[in-house]
Amino acid sequence: MSEKPQVMVVDDDLAMCGFLRTFLGARGYSALTVTNGDDAIRRFHADRPAAVLLDVVMPGSMDGLAALAALKKIDRDVPIIVISGQGRTNTVVQAMKLGATDFVCKPFEDSELEVLLANALKQRQLSREVATLREQLKEQSKYTMLFGNSEKMAEVKDLIERV
Repeated sequence: MSEKPQVMVVDDDLAMCGFLRTFLGARGYSALTVTNGDDAIRRFHADRPAAVLLDVVMPGSMDGLAALAALKKIDRDVPIIVISGQGRTNTVVQAMKLGATDFVCKPFEDSELEVLLANALKQRQLSREVATLREQLKEQSKYTMLFGNSEKMAEVKDLIERV
């Protein structure tokens, strides 16, 4: 049985954190909640969640956009969905420029967030698979360059792999 994907929720609104924890749990995810950007960075280093749901407006030394930039420096491929009550165009554009996977305005439909999160995680999985396959293809092409494609050379390659 595979482990539940962990999703970090970063929001200073404890009611929203509670709602998202329940929301994620009901959909087969494990939720990790933090209430500010600084804690998000610390926990991200330790826990490496599969995705992040991030509020924009938070108290402390780091708002959501600064946290987004810092998280992307740690792992540029982690899907981060920004959730905000302020759907101003410049905030959305800035979040996307910093690497947000998507942007959702509060209040949102459960189904909207569910689809965005599932798609983001699927995209990350596919990207990882493509990278793995490219690496395997690169390794395989080394053998082809070294041994060629003849039947006799294929037998030599098989022998080498068995040894």
